Amino acid sequence: MTTACAAAFIASFCMLVIELVAARIMAPHVGVSLYTWTSIIGVILAGISIGAFAGGIIADRRPRPSTLGWLFLVSGISALFIAPLADAIGGSAALQQFASTLVMRVHKGSQSQAADPLIVAKEGAAFAPAYRGLAYVVFERMPLADYGNRVPQFSFEVVRTAGGLPEMIRAVCLIPGASEFGYEVQLGMTPLEAIRSATSVAADALGLAGQAGVLAKGARADVVAIPGDPLQDVGVLEKVDFVMKGGEVIREPKP
Repeated sequence: MTTACAAAFIASFCMLVIELVAARIMAPHVGVSLYTWTSIIGVILAGISIGAFAGGIIADRRPRPSTLGWLFLVSGISALFIAPLADAIGGSAALQQFASTLVMRVHKGSQSQAADPLIVAKEGAAFAPAYRGLAYVVFERMPLADYGNRVPQFSFEVVRTAGGLPEMIRAVCLIPGASEFGYEVQLGMTPLEAIRSATSVAADALGLAGQAGVLAKGARADVVAIPGDPLQDVGVLEKVDFVMKGGEVIREPKP
């Protein structure tokens, strides 16, 4: 009885470890999100259900300690194939094609980093700040058609923080975002140039001129409202009260 309880405890512990490790193994291929975790948990639960069903049948037919040992041996050997299987999935033709069309550059926020070459090419050397002291990521040649010609949601994980960093963070946003305007103005742009860099100029760089980034007839109804004049104080762009996306109101001012 004691041996059986110990075996059940060890098996449960191993399943929890596999669940946690699975997320790390799959992260380079499918990312880390709520969908990833729920999928992994679903697979683990399905495996537990199938294993309990099959194990009960085997235990009834061969109720010997050696049977349990063989089952653990087969399970351990099967677990060794997780990493090669993940590499095989990650090396599939579809993912390789996606990776071959996408260029990603990570700027770690050093005080000596240069401006990203894509931003320089689109905005000009005189209007392309290097964002020194700010970490950011630039994607190039991303196939937006697969995401309805809209930038999809990304998630980035900070694996180590510096002392006092959590207290310094006011918000996390995707560039172009609210905080970018403040940096651009500090580095020489006018408020209007900074706003255009994230609206009409960005739309033109994505081949969406006249469709996005402007308020015009026939363009997408993507609108935000703020409590102030950003040409006088660009910081009010961090206080968005109203959001409309594609003609649908997403957020309204609180009464």
